Amino acid sequence: MSPTHPSEKALFITFSNTTQAMNMEECCSRYGLPGQLVPVPRDIKASCGLAWKTTPEQKEPLTQMMKREKIRPEKFVLQP
Repeated sequence: MSPTHPSEKALFITFSNTTQAMNMEECCSRYGLPGQLVPVPRDIKASCGLAWKTTPEQKEPLTQMMKREKIRPEKFVLQP
């Protein structure tokens, strides 16, 4: 199930490699943070083909968790 309604904005977090993306999925599950690992949308340029999709409101909690867990995001992209 998608964490966002189709008419709501979505936050995509991209990564430079698959290892970082998989670590993100594992840590979000452990911390109970919402979202899902998805293929990077075609209009977003990213080094890795996977991105974490969530709601914009989750940016700060996810950023804090990534700092604690040493997960390095490539970029944050907000899409309609």
